[in-house]
Amino acid sequence: MDDIVSRYIPADPNIEFHGSVMHAGSKEWHGIPKGIRQNLMIDILTMVKNSYSKLVLFASVVNKATATSAGIMDISEHMFTQVVSRFDMFLGRKFKNDEYRARGIAIFDETDLDKKMQTLTQTFMKSGHQWGTLHNFCEVPLFLDSKMSRLIQLADLIAYSIYRHYAKGDSILYNTIKECFDKENNTIHGLRVDIV
Repeated sequence: MDDIVSRYIPADPNIEFHGSVMHAGSKEWHGIPKGIRQNLMIDILTMVKNSYSKLVLFASVVNKATATSAGIMDISEHMFTQVVSRFDMFLGRKFKNDEYRARGIAIFDETDLDKKMQTLTQTFMKSGHQWGTLHNFCEVPLFLDSKMSRLIQLADLIAYSIYRHYAKGDSILYNTIKECFDKENNTIHGLRVDIV
């Protein structure tokens, strides 16, 4: 990622990738032409696409306006459960298919939901969630300041591309990564969409 940004913005190689800020050209991205910003995002997401065997994506999409009518009372809990349960299932499949015991850890951008998500994970590991029990996590989620982690910044760009696709009908970024979600045969496990 650093190599990619250095090609586009050699004067500021530590600039933070943040999808909405990059798209709008605001904050530290102010004054950088839209074409450069968009091409940079596409190149970073293309790196994900080209690394699909090593970088497998998981995401959850919920329409806030219709969540309650769809039976979703707590959006953050629902989305978190979807992502961690699907990641756990992926790790379990790796073990079953490859006889390779993969243990995972989830790392998120800092949020005011840190403690809630850590407590949920402990509950899911001990008592389970509506689809089973987490078996393949080695620790509760960790939370990092996005300014300190290119991987958190990458996750933000991926999330932003999904948001643009589903909320704005703009699929330019999403189309780059749409084949990168965890799948088995023809079934996509890595992307859950709850839009009514």
